[in-house]
Amino acid sequence: DFHFYHETITSFWANSVEYSRGQKAVSIRREIGPK
Repeated sequence: DFHFYHETITSFWANSVEYSRGQKAVSIRREIGPK
């Protein structure tokens, strides 16, 4: 079913975007945080 495939790809992409955002936030926090 193409619709199911599309939904799966979309959710996977959204999850990876959220994950990379989280990783960036963590690295920024490390840079700003106390040395």
